[in-house]
Amino acid sequence: MIIAFAVLMPCLVLLIEVLAAALRGYRSEVLLSPAEPRPRLDVLIPAHNEAIVIAQALQSVKPQLCPGDRMIVVADNCQDDTANVARQHGATVIERDDLQHRGKGYALDLAWRQYRDTIAPYVLVVDADCTMSSHAISYLIRDAREYGCPIQADYRLTDSDPSDASGGLGYMAMFMKNYVRPLGLTNLGLPCLLTGSGMMIPAEQLGRVSLANGNTADDMQLACDLAHVGPGPRFCPQAVVTSPLPPDRASKQVQRRRWIHGHVYTICREVPRLGWRGLRRGDLRLWALALELAVPPLSVLVASWCGAMLLATGIWGGYGAVGPLAVLTAAGVALALSVAVAWWRFARREVHWSVWGGLPWHVMSTVVVAAAALVRRQGWVTTRRHGGIGPGGKLEREAGSGREGAVAAETTVQ
Repeated sequence: MIIAFAVLMPCLVLLIEVLAAALRGYRSEVLLSPAEPRPRLDVLIPAHNEAIVIAQALQSVKPQLCPGDRMIVVADNCQDDTANVARQHGATVIERDDLQHRGKGYALDLAWRQYRDTIAPYVLVVDADCTMSSHAISYLIRDAREYGCPIQADYRLTDSDPSDASGGLGYMAMFMKNYVRPLGLTNLGLPCLLTGSGMMIPAEQLGRVSLANGNTADDMQLACDLAHVGPGPRFCPQAVVTSPLPPDRASKQVQRRRWIHGHVYTICREVPRLGWRGLRRGDLRLWALALELAVPPLSVLVASWCGAMLLATGIWGGYGAVGPLAVLTAAGVALALSVAVAWWRFARREVHWSVWGGLPWHVMSTVVVAAAALVRRQGWVTTRRHGGIGPGGKLEREAGSGREGAVAAETTVQ
């Protein structure tokens, strides 16, 4: 019964989030007036071997900046021309070389330490392979000022072929994680997790947490750390940030394995901490964030339900116990309803119904990926690009003696 209820809980949490998103949608709100002054902003962009794509990211950010704003690029263990490309597009550049401390968190920590004394009131973290929609920064600043908490943009991961079974199911899973679930939590007035890019954070709150960590789910870790010291993050669906998924299957598998490992690690570390602190403070928001974090990746949840259902069926056949089978049947209904409502309400135009035929194979492949993620230590690996340096680059070698260097050229938007 314990296993059955352990599977039921995340299925019910998922259903509540999806229904809250589907029934309310989101309200469209006015932007800041172009004539209305806003606080100064620093945009932090960690980049590892992103020379091919970083120009597009900077071009989407720069037109949205105001005088005094800065784009700060951390060229982290780069083997390509990332730093020079960033400088050519008006960014302040820090070059970092430290193979012993690898990961996005360490890159952000270096930028924070470098500019702590002159940091802007608000800090926006954007990945180097992302593009921001028009007015996205205005939406994020508006919400950060209104609610006084970190704000997460709608981070869309696009697949080259969402009609393909694997691509479509992967897109659907990420869409539920990055859009549907945060929207539902925001509609309920509860905090959500950060999703990795398009994160607007008040500098005062960012300065109260430690950024220097190699957690492969650094976004989830940062959301939990911020919730411990202040209001948890809130979702802003009007601000859209897009990034392509890896173009080849091997890179997708590497990325999935890294995400699953990081998520499971963060669940084990943070769910008890959030729950205990929420109990001591009587803080419903911390409990809600703990429950949200406890929902594993969708394919892992489906695989867990299938395994538990097989076990419960065996127990029913051998001992006649129907309790676990009944609980897991309810969990299966909640899970199926969650996915069906999310797909029909938000994604049926992008994801064709035929891709669901590939679900069994997708779940089986996830079991293999999850097993590999749990038995092998994962590190920060850059996503493979067409024609660029991908897996196999400097960050994927064994860590040796390294040094951390910082070279910065000040540039502000005039």
